[in-house]
Amino acid sequence: MNLNLLSLYKNNIDEDLNNHSIVQALKDAWNPIDYGSIQPTHNVFQTNAQSLQKILLTGAKGFIGIHLLFYLTDAMHTVTCLIRCSSSEDGLSALKERGQQAGLAINWDLVSVVPGDLNIHKLGLSPSDEGNLKSNIDTILHCGADTHHLHSYTRLKNTNVNSTRFLLDLCVSVKPKKFCYISSISVANCSSNQKMVPEGELLHEPDESNGYLLSKWVSEKLISRYARYFNLDLFIFRLGNITGNSKTGYGPYEKNHFWSFTKGILQLGNFPTLQVRVEMMPVDITCNLISKLLNTHEVGLRVYNIINPVTLETADYFNILTRQGYPTREMGPYEWQKQLQDLPGNNYLTPIKEFYSGSLGAVSPQVRQEKLKHLLPQLKTNIDIDYESIIDTYMKYQKKWGLMKLRTSAA
Repeated sequence: MNLNLLSLYKNNIDEDLNNHSIVQALKDAWNPIDYGSIQPTHNVFQTNAQSLQKILLTGAKGFIGIHLLFYLTDAMHTVTCLIRCSSSEDGLSALKERGQQAGLAINWDLVSVVPGDLNIHKLGLSPSDEGNLKSNIDTILHCGADTHHLHSYTRLKNTNVNSTRFLLDLCVSVKPKKFCYISSISVANCSSNQKMVPEGELLHEPDESNGYLLSKWVSEKLISRYARYFNLDLFIFRLGNITGNSKTGYGPYEKNHFWSFTKGILQLGNFPTLQVRVEMMPVDITCNLISKLLNTHEVGLRVYNIINPVTLETADYFNILTRQGYPTREMGPYEWQKQLQDLPGNNYLTPIKEFYSGSLGAVSPQVRQEKLKHLLPQLKTNIDIDYESIIDTYMKYQKKWGLMKLRTSAA
């Protein structure tokens, strides 16, 4: 489910006294940008509009990143992957292993690796690598991040915020570059005043101290500021619940909150009544869409909320699973929560039960998608997913690979 989890719990592992994280995030979002000797003009800073691009991709070893790499190279873009590794050769070998695990036939002739680390000053780039990226890259696609939802903003700042700022500076160095940022639909939860997720800049200041979402909010704010100052082409892609490959079923089934929640519920045999709706967007459809959007050109900031426009009631989701041989029954929230106190250690909910210790009355926010829907026909892309079919694909994949070790009513 798009389980906007932040509204379901109030406990962070990293304690935040007096909302210090919010104060620090606001400071980072509005710190003066050191424009140095850059003199942006409409003549100099023109967006590169060529179809085939030289792309710098961060986060390529991740679940979404490796699929982005496949679709970017499938479109014949040349991709340089910045990943943490001891050498370019070792990095490329690790990427190939990840691609093989995902069942993706990536065109490795179009892929190179530059060693780096998002947590280090200037991403740990050597002077020569930094110079090459400034001169030769057309587009930066920033997918890398520390996604731990229970770490403080301070702990995530270097990896998630400072890296964004450095890459934005890279966009205006030597030659202008397109900048594309992978964000989260849940970033709107940073502010209780944000009643819907717009296809544009978030205008309300944060009042929620979750470190991960604060880091996304600050990064989005920095991108918005660069968009106002420089004549560049900048994207923000806010993603919802990205699920497995719709064709193969390969997905992030281990150490993934959505699937831990689902499988824990199946172990219990009952689920709570929730207002939060279930939403799924297969990773292949998402990454193919992002690759196509990169070939559109427009100066300024564009924000697209990439979620499935069709969502399910929680009960409908578990009813589908019941029909597929995984029966459950609905239970009132308070009664269901009482079970969490005595969960066995092998229940998938055990590591994440703190998320459900507070109010379970959250409602999914309204998400605007008018601009995206307008583009879909010309991109020849459909993002409406048949839930019954896709859930069946995912469950069969997990059963095949021993990831669904549950007692079911199926033979």
